[in-house]
Amino acid sequence: MALACGFIALSVSGAALLVSLHRHNWETSALVRMQPDEPMAQIARRIDPGFEFVPHGHYDGVYAYAIALDPLAQEDAHTKVDFPSYRYGRVGLGWLAWLLSLGRPRSVPTALMIISLLAMPVAGIFASLVSSSWGWSPWGGLVASLNPGFVIGVTADTSEPLQAALLGIGLYLWFRRRLVPSVLVLAYLCLVKEQFIAVPAGLLLWELIEWRRGRKAPDLWKRLGMLAATPLPLVAWWAYVSDVFGRWQPDQPQFLAAPFAGWIDTLRKANQLIEGTTYQSQVGYVTVALLITVGTILVIGSLLALRMRTPFHPIFLFMVLVLSVLSYWQLLFPKEVLRLMAVQLALLPAVFAGARRVVTGRDLEAG
Repeated sequence: MALACGFIALSVSGAALLVSLHRHNWETSALVRMQPDEPMAQIARRIDPGFEFVPHGHYDGVYAYAIALDPLAQEDAHTKVDFPSYRYGRVGLGWLAWLLSLGRPRSVPTALMIISLLAMPVAGIFASLVSSSWGWSPWGGLVASLNPGFVIGVTADTSEPLQAALLGIGLYLWFRRRLVPSVLVLAYLCLVKEQFIAVPAGLLLWELIEWRRGRKAPDLWKRLGMLAATPLPLVAWWAYVSDVFGRWQPDQPQFLAAPFAGWIDTLRKANQLIEGTTYQSQVGYVTVALLITVGTILVIGSLLALRMRTPFHPIFLFMVLVLSVLSYWQLLFPKEVLRLMAVQLALLPAVFAGARRVVTGRDLEAG
């Protein structure tokens, strides 16, 4: 079933990719979603005169592209993106594209596409393996395979597919007691996006809860120490970014708000859009319905997660806490909601299921 979930993920993402590339003469540079008049376009044209631009489609793939060209922010590309210190706070995807492209700038768009396309089946396979490990259906891998937020990432060179793959691998290794490789994977996941500090934090809290319940792991202190150290590479990188740009992360307060205030503000702005142009009204209608329904299911999931029956529960609670402080800048457009909440929505089945059976490290090793 794990391979079936991986095949479905590859098929769905591949189909979306074909649709996205068809109208752009199969040029992988189109997936970067770069406009012809933005500053990064100067560099793109110099590297590849045939770079495929999109008229109005600037998106976050541009930042992954810039980081892959200038991984340590010492060349020219980092001067051509907005909020460079903020963008360079999330370097995981760009670094991997730099590595896969072997430092050849013209190969970066293809490298970004390959990363996303391969990450999807990996995410589906490992989500299935994790699901099976906890006594649930192996078809649980479909939470990654058929997640719109992850598929969007495949078509726009954003990091969601990589997030899903690294999270699945990291959790699977942790549950199998492969602690060192698990921590290495989760540490890199934090470099992809800082919100994933919630994963080692949730696992650490779970270990403490299990200790209090009388199920202390024999290597508890080793586990706690490794989990506490997992975000250190991100902190070290942020210190480097601060030295380069003179700003510490996070440095874009407009993207954050008081808990739930951003959600209320977004609903108000979306309701105003309904009275606007045809395009604006379509966005407004969808955003209102999407935020209310998704918000409701996240609240229900959070209440159920308070039971703390599996490690997924504290992880989910920490990740929902991240969502609670987003501002309307992040929540107003449906595509952003689907992307930003993709992992939280993928975790929901595990949150609702709870533990079908108590699983220990020895159980998993024996299995």
